[in-house]
Amino acid sequence: RTSFELDVETVKASDEDAGWHPVEGKTLVSWYGSEPAVSEGDVVEVRGKLKLLKGFKNPGIFDYEKYMYRRGIYTRTLARGAEAVALVHTADIGKPAAWRYLLRRKALDILSHSVRTEETRAFLSAILIGERDQLAEEMKEWFKQTGTFHVLAISGLHVGLVYLISSLALAAVFPSLKLRAALSILIVWTYALVTGAGIPVTRASFMLTLVLVGYLLDREGDFLTAVALAAFVLFLLDPLSIDE
Repeated sequence: RTSFELDVETVKASDEDAGWHPVEGKTLVSWYGSEPAVSEGDVVEVRGKLKLLKGFKNPGIFDYEKYMYRRGIYTRTLARGAEAVALVHTADIGKPAAWRYLLRRKALDILSHSVRTEETRAFLSAILIGERDQLAEEMKEWFKQTGTFHVLAISGLHVGLVYLISSLALAAVFPSLKLRAALSILIVWTYALVTGAGIPVTRASFMLTLVLVGYLLDREGDFLTAVALAAFVLFLLDPLSIDE
């Protein structure tokens, strides 16, 4: 099975339907019976059954439905067979999504050539980049049973570590503190794009950028102001991000 999020532009009920109807939103596609032949940013045509997402209603348990709604996903599409997903055209290199995909692919290729075993590559890809699809089900179950599955989620801690490592590495090459700060901003946002630019990573990157820009402008950085401004900007872009 291959799963991916699809930004839906048009739909039609069946082949007998007169034409395509424009829509907006996302659906979670589960594609059974074929190896993945599409990449992030590609335009595809999917044939399958579209269903509303349903979560468990027991009180006190994880609300899957609400979690997916916060991500803008309200439906699931079940597609079966090699012909269920057809490539219309490949990703437009001029779009940000295509650049994010290329950066992510390059990072995964570097990891692939840097380790010897599949298990190590899958673990590093998950813990460093957030690519958990390569993890074996047995390994995922280990993390769940030990209560450590959260370490695979890319968060602000990862951004802080990237900044710390990059600033230490740049210190050996560039004597200028301001140049190192500017390059660190670039490195942090590149990492954010590689990991998918999730809400926690974007928030931490924005906060760090505000502090470093204040330093570049010879202004005293204020952590609480950076937190408040980052939260406000993210709230304007996505009101549901306040829950993450």
